[in-house]
Amino acid sequence: MLGSLFGWDRKPASSAGLLRHRLTQADQAGSLVTPGTKDGPFTVLYVYPTEAVSEIRNATVHAALVWVLLPQEDGYRLLWAIHVKPVGVITAFYMPLIKPFRQWIVYPSLLRRLHRAWCVTYASTPQTTSSITGLKDWQK
Repeated sequence: MLGSLFGWDRKPASSAGLLRHRLTQADQAGSLVTPGTKDGPFTVLYVYPTEAVSEIRNATVHAALVWVLLPQEDGYRLLWAIHVKPVGVITAFYMPLIKPFRQWIVYPSLLRRLHRAWCVTYASTPQTTSSITGLKDWQK
């Protein structure tokens, strides 16, 4: 919201340094989604059956969104992270400013949406659970 208001969310003029340019031909060929496909504000780097990486770069951040799905005895465990690299002096100001918004609105909403999609897709699987656990752990 602030990024849009102040024009910080626009794409940088150069694509130098983007992670998608570092993918090997094998990485690209093995992806279930074509690398470079837009996914909201992010661009897909690759999607494999148990992991996915997307990136975003604008005037405030260069970030990678990483998902890894690990099989467990009682189902699956989702590991999720956003790695942020500053792109300028504004990042040090902007990221703490939007931290409450990210932690209490954006991330829970994103994880709830993922959970709903998972339950719809795998509703007949015994390992499917009906709630997300651990949300409080990452909100610190």
